[in-house]
Amino acid sequence: MGNVLGIESRVFPGRPVPSARRDIVERFGEDAVEIRRAYVSWTTSRVDDGRPPLHVVCFHGNMEDVASTMSGWIERTGATRLTAVEYPGYGWRVDETPTEAKIVEEVENEIASTIVEGERTIVCGRSIGTYPALVLADTKKCDGVVLVSPPLSAVSTAIPPGMLQRALALVDVANNGVRAARLDPSIPVFVAHGEDDRVVPVSNARALVEILSRAKGRDVRFLKVKGAGHNDVTADDMFRRRLRDFVITS
Repeated sequence: MGNVLGIESRVFPGRPVPSARRDIVERFGEDAVEIRRAYVSWTTSRVDDGRPPLHVVCFHGNMEDVASTMSGWIERTGATRLTAVEYPGYGWRVDETPTEAKIVEEVENEIASTIVEGERTIVCGRSIGTYPALVLADTKKCDGVVLVSPPLSAVSTAIPPGMLQRALALVDVANNGVRAARLDPSIPVFVAHGEDDRVVPVSNARALVEILSRAKGRDVRFLKVKGAGHNDVTADDMFRRRLRDFVITS
């Protein structure tokens, strides 16, 4: 129902990059990556000091694509295997139309199948990518979830809590609050948000942390990044340190 008011098409506008497949192969090498319909799989030969291999599943934000974000998640997390998810209408998927239903279906089936026993799996999402990240963590048990600049929902980014926000609930999309409330309490969550975010106000992250913290015993870590906006949280040194600590201890 979200597209009745054009909400869904604004939340998932698409970002086709016809050269995306070539860009990925040129950057990582043909032997290191496997490009599937909905994701790229990257693997390194590095061994992780006797611990189970670290598998990171990452979901990018709008105005991004897999080719432009893979390297950052590999470097920041120290992953030994990375699954970088591409949405319909983004990257090489130029002829498809992005919808919430289609993205959820792919995450619950195709992407969930990439999580296997014998690995530590951390699911990461940025901006609108936090929604499919929570869908995945709600579908398949993982070892931790990282949410960067998360909206509480599409409507919540533009309308403060109150009667109007509640009235628009039926046409809202990408409702992270609903997904967070369903998340297994044993899964730790790290939330990071820029204090000066003008795209998704930091109040969204605070509300999401409050929902996550309702689960008794859950490990919820919240970092407000001073001076950061919507798109520069991951460049912050404190964020990088806190992320590495989360990955190591989860």
